[in-house]
Amino acid sequence: MRDHLVSSPPTEWSIAIMRYASQAGMDDTLAKAIRNAADLAILRPVAIDLLSADPQPADYDLFVTSLESQDRNQWPAGWKGLSGLPITDPSREWTAIAPSVAAVINSNSGLTKATVLTRARSIASKLQFVDAPTGDSWKDWEPFLKETLVDSVFESLSRPQTSVDWQALLQASSSLTGDSKHGQIVYQEKCALCHGGQSSLGPSLAGVAMRFSRADLSKAIFEPSRDISDRFRSIRVLTTDGEIFTGMIVYNAADGTTLQTATGSIVRINQEDIEDKGYSTESLMPSGLLDEKSPADVADLFAYLSTLK
Repeated sequence: MRDHLVSSPPTEWSIAIMRYASQAGMDDTLAKAIRNAADLAILRPVAIDLLSADPQPADYDLFVTSLESQDRNQWPAGWKGLSGLPITDPSREWTAIAPSVAAVINSNSGLTKATVLTRARSIASKLQFVDAPTGDSWKDWEPFLKETLVDSVFESLSRPQTSVDWQALLQASSSLTGDSKHGQIVYQEKCALCHGGQSSLGPSLAGVAMRFSRADLSKAIFEPSRDISDRFRSIRVLTTDGEIFTGMIVYNAADGTTLQTATGSIVRINQEDIEDKGYSTESLMPSGLLDEKSPADVADLFAYLSTLK
């Protein structure tokens, strides 16, 4: 399977094959092929996720690029990879990490606040910024970010308690004729990792447009924590060093817990490292997945969902 993957063009790949071929480990040949696959929007999230398991200096640019993306679905894997590498380009990384700083403070980003803010402070130190915040609230970071970022980047940052008016977006998209081919690209970027029928992270979306109205689907997309099925309720694990892991239980034993996170990664936490564990009140599906999408993009996504039988 691995040999077939590296000898065929990425346009012929699928997410399932990429994950299967990578199970035995990532050698240089496979890693190079997966980096090339990251050029395709459909395969980029899973490519970043696979490379983040063993981040290499050659992947630094890709991880930074994923954090620069408006697609928050790329952030967790990009952050995981970047946090395993030294700060190589602090100026670029500062601009890339600023949206993550705002997101971990002001929204349910899927990233760990403590590690993001620690790296942000390290970058600020390398850039010789003075008076980097020691606190972790928005009132601490907002003036500092405003001072150190260009206006266009600062204005794009998440703000406290801001949300997309999804009902207005739904109404605007309902009058448009969707393009299912482009909708498939949106689906692969935003939905396929958890809802493609090959993961236990979320239900398959086959036939979903026949079972639910567009309004109900929109509510589930834009307010994922409002109504969580018990079958897909995630577990939140707090470690003794303050790190938080959230995911679906793969295996629960006396000596530890194994979770599958929102990126598809498998994480094992030893029992002696667990401070607290319980059901999460937040959906594993992050909010804001379609925040940057236009009414046309949303119409395209629904057009594609209607083709899934």
